[in-house]
Amino acid sequence: MTDFKEKLIEVKKLYLKLLSQYIDNWYFENYSHEISAMEISIALMELAVYKNRAINRNEEIWFTNGYHLSYILLDEWEVLLNAYKDLINEVKRVNFFRVIPES
Repeated sequence: MTDFKEKLIEVKKLYLKLLSQYIDNWYFENYSHEISAMEISIALMELAVYKNRAINRNEEIWFTNGYHLSYILLDEWEVLLNAYKDLINEVKRVNFFRVIPES
């Protein structure tokens, strides 16, 4: 789980950096739903990791919207999106933290 935590921290740092640049340079309202979905899923992953809280079935929707960003935002966002997708795959592998396999 430590490796996942480290990846999560890096994704959040990169997300916040790029979000700040994006708001400064673009019209945020154009893609705010997709960007907010990514932020919500990152927050849910943090709750799962740091508070041992499983992700509810009705919250799983937040783990699909971020993929649309890969068709909209390029360049630096591509690095973030690839790392984000890796985290999402890991979250799905552990069944949204409902069942955490032994290390």
